[in-house]
Amino acid sequence: TFLWALCFPLIKLGLASGTSPIFFGALRALIAAIGLFALARYREEPVSRVKEHWFLLLMIGIAVFFGFAGMFLGGSKLNPGLAAVIGNSNPIMASILASIFLSESLTTSKVFGLIMGFIGVIFISVPAFSDKTISSIYGIGFVLLGTLSAGAGSVLLKKMSLSDFPILTLFFQFA
Repeated sequence: TFLWALCFPLIKLGLASGTSPIFFGALRALIAAIGLFALARYREEPVSRVKEHWFLLLMIGIAVFFGFAGMFLGGSKLNPGLAAVIGNSNPIMASILASIFLSESLTTSKVFGLIMGFIGVIFISVPAFSDKTISSIYGIGFVLLGTLSAGAGSVLLKKMSLSDFPILTLFFQFA
């Protein structure tokens, strides 16, 4: 959680050098992919089994791409604190998507918690709407797109969670 919370301040710091948000996100994904592939090879995970799940792995990759795009594009337009709060609403998105696509149950208390969490994100985001620039609104939109995509990726990853190649599954989301 601590490392995830550092994400947006580090994005802001990295983008301060003038680096393109998409290039910076792609670089982060490449570094993650290299490390995960090395770990998967070390664990001798069966690469041959990946072919059976190519479509689901492709969908996970697309979701992660849009998650990173939203995170890095939004992070370039918002202050890091606001971007982190909105970006960390991922559990809200993932819970809703899991209830729809994985038939996971949402009890009354879970629904109440999701609604309260969403209201909290709205209250924290409201000051950005009074900003004189449209970039804050775009930033919120990008981060929400990224959060929704990351939630979709989490739900798709859960479908793959029982595979016998978990590290390769993580690799393919970044490759």
